[in-house]
Amino acid sequence: MSITMDTVKAAQAGDLEASAAIVSATDGIIVKVAGEVATGEGAYLQDQREELQAIGRLAVWEYLGKWTGAAQFTTYMYGVIYGAMRDARRAETSNGADEMALKTFGRMLKQADGNAHVAEILCHTLPQPRGYEVSKERARAARLAYQGVASLDAPAGEGQTLADTVADSMDLYGVPEEYVTAADLNSAQRKVRIGLVRAILGSLSPLRREVLRIRSEYGEGQDLEMSADEVRELVAERLSTTTVPTRTAVNDAYRKGCDQFSAVFPFAVAYPVSAR
Repeated sequence: MSITMDTVKAAQAGDLEASAAIVSATDGIIVKVAGEVATGEGAYLQDQREELQAIGRLAVWEYLGKWTGAAQFTTYMYGVIYGAMRDARRAETSNGADEMALKTFGRMLKQADGNAHVAEILCHTLPQPRGYEVSKERARAARLAYQGVASLDAPAGEGQTLADTVADSMDLYGVPEEYVTAADLNSAQRKVRIGLVRAILGSLSPLRREVLRIRSEYGEGQDLEMSADEVRELVAERLSTTTVPTRTAVNDAYRKGCDQFSAVFPFAVAYPVSAR
């Protein structure tokens, strides 16, 4: 039975045959979309699929009367069902993260080369566009949302998180807490520092970024291993341009780049007291 406006009106009026036609037309879509949206494995995956299917069926009847006939009924319902299930999954996994925080985290994740913990720090240390400023709390919520509800940092009651268990050190260092050594701590902290430096450098203008990189590679001041003109030429080479920047431009880029880097680099995070 094809679905028409008359079928919809009859189903809304309680007609059993019309209602059965609606169910028949949408049930396959519901099962298919639930399988696409659900994530996980085992019993958890099956429970999630069943919950999403229930959400999909409710959405069908909630939006049934809004179908205008402009689009094919099954096409319209696919969008309704998918949207309802997607929103339900987002709400479940967001851990309180708002949309703006998630967008900012996504941009910082690219800066941090996929390191979620570094991205979290950058969210509240790097200058953000107006409206996208993120507090430490919102940045953490965004990271948890990205990592999923099973993240080691997900709330576990009484002010504790799953990370307060042995899994915490397993996550950071790859070994149980009792086996964590000073070398493990230093190695983990070094990875954080490298990630922060790379991410912050990546946020600078190309000229400032390359000047700082060259100075860090070849020395500074009297220890600089190349002439000012060689620095200018190397900057142009790395920027893939035939226009060689002036000495004034290079010096200005270095000074302002250092100021910008120092202003946002989270020294307390990169060099915690416990690691000094």
